[in-house]
Amino acid sequence: MWSVVAVALLPIAVVPSIVVSISDLLGIETPSNTILLASVSLLFATTVHLTYELSRVEARTQDLAEELALLRARLDMAAPAGTTD
Repeated sequence: MWSVVAVALLPIAVVPSIVVSISDLLGIETPSNTILLASVSLLFATTVHLTYELSRVEARTQDLAEELALLRARLDMAAPAGTTD
């Protein structure tokens, strides 16, 4: 992901007037504010994406913990009474 961001920033580094054009198009007074807006937007999108992925991982961990508990219970019921781990 960060490689994509770096590649996307290359044209801006080579031709800085692109930022001025984008600023004029968006009605932003200074190009530095446009860069700040883009940076904050990227960080916000990254935060939302990582939060979504974390929720998915937590749900999967919960499912795996429940499955493990069921398998251990089934194994304990199937084991002879005299054996212990």
